[in-house]
Amino acid sequence: MTTLMSRTWHSRTQVDRVALYTIGSLHTIAWMFVVVFLVGLGVPRTPSEFAGFAVLLATGGTAAYVLQLGIRRNRHGTAVAAWPFAVLALLVAAAVLVAALGSGDTENWELQVSHAALLLGVLAVSPLASGRRAAVIAVGAGLTSYVIVGEAPLAVLLGGAAMFLIATTRISLWMLRVVDELDAARAKEAALSVAEERLRFARDLHDVVGRALSVISVKSELATVLAERDIERAADQMREVRELANDSLREMRQLVRGYRGLDLAAEVDGARALLQSAGIDVTVEGDVADVPEGFREAAAWMVREGVTNILRHSVARTCTIMVAAGAISLRNDGVPSRETDDGASKHGNGLAGLSERMNAAGAALVSRHTGSEFELRAEFPHTKRET
Repeated sequence: MTTLMSRTWHSRTQVDRVALYTIGSLHTIAWMFVVVFLVGLGVPRTPSEFAGFAVLLATGGTAAYVLQLGIRRNRHGTAVAAWPFAVLALLVAAAVLVAALGSGDTENWELQVSHAALLLGVLAVSPLASGRRAAVIAVGAGLTSYVIVGEAPLAVLLGGAAMFLIATTRISLWMLRVVDELDAARAKEAALSVAEERLRFARDLHDVVGRALSVISVKSELATVLAERDIERAADQMREVRELANDSLREMRQLVRGYRGLDLAAEVDGARALLQSAGIDVTVEGDVADVPEGFREAAAWMVREGVTNILRHSVARTCTIMVAAGAISLRNDGVPSRETDDGASKHGNGLAGLSERMNAAGAALVSRHTGSEFELRAEFPHTKRET
């Protein structure tokens, strides 16, 4: 039995354990009233004592059920039926009525049962008692005791006990709600992390596949033209397409495995080769070694996305890649005449993902165009320049 209980306990989550402990403690308090009063009163002998015994047991069971309903209402906002509260009220009223019609002796069964029933009723409705309602219940319990017994100290003691029960129950349930909210927040954080990782993967997938497909499209078109005039050069272009497809497949596999480390120097060299193969005159100014180490991978992604946009969305003839300690930029002269003032609006969804990547790395992405020129620049914060 002990082993089964231990397994059951350890199989639960921390939140479930806190809930089980808190709710179990409140139910234990309820049944302690029944046990303590019955042990203190002794074995019933007369019919009235047996009746009081039965009323106290019925009140204890009903109070435990009502307490559980109140806990659910307090914790989850679940609607509860009214009839259990009505039954509990009738049982408490019956116990009080029997005591009021009795001898008035504070040692008799009827009075003891009535006080136990009052405290059980208070505990049962405590989860739903707050503010003024709690004060009214506590004062009402004290006044009821005074009407039955006529002793002010006992009435004050009962009212204080009622207020203590309400406060204890409310604080316990408040702590349980805090634990529930923290657990819900942790679950939401985990869900957001999963969603963020999915977005990151989608963005990286766009960056990896987008450039490859753009270059494959350019080279395939070039091979189509060359096939009519120079079979050897067309074959060379198609071999490059095959190599590019294989490289893209390898990068895709690395992406799926979660490994992606871009080298800025390799990206700049690759950008120059790709743009030149598309007939674009490329100038590279600066040294990639000047870029801070912590920003090189982000800068490499910016170069990759910038080249993809040039191949896909522009009619550029020239492109300048400028590399410095404070920024890296790509400037081309291929903005179509239909381009809007936004500059980035016709350059695909990649810039939105690239901007997120830059922000995550602590850099800033700036895009602008003047006339037929478009510039994409990543700025690094310690030497950030004005736009």
